[in-house]
Amino acid sequence: MHYAKTLAVTAEREFLRYKKVTADGRTAGLGPSDLYDLLHLDRRADRVLPNGWCMLPPKQVCSKGNACLTCDKFVTDANHRDDLQHQLAQAEALITR
Repeated sequence: MHYAKTLAVTAEREFLRYKKVTADGRTAGLGPSDLYDLLHLDRRADRVLPNGWCMLPPKQVCSKGNACLTCDKFVTDANHRDDLQHQLAQAEALITR
C-alpha cells in the first residue's frame, strides 16, 4: 500500500502545482486544494479530461456531452497548453476548409 499512497501524493502535488483557469480564461473560483478535493481524482476518473478537469459537482449529470471547452465547469492549467493550442489549430483548419 505504500506505493499507492506515494502515487496519490504525487498526483495531488502535480495538480496543485499550476494555477487553474476556466474555459473563458478566468482564474477558477475555488482554491487549488478545494478544486483537488472536489475532483475526487482517486474515485472520479470521469472528471479527468485529456486537457483539463471537469468541476461539475459529483451528484450532477453533465448535459454538455463532450463540449467541455465551452463549459463553465471546465478548468485547465499551463500543463495542457500544447494540447489546447493543437486543438485550436485543428479547429481553425477545419473552419478555413
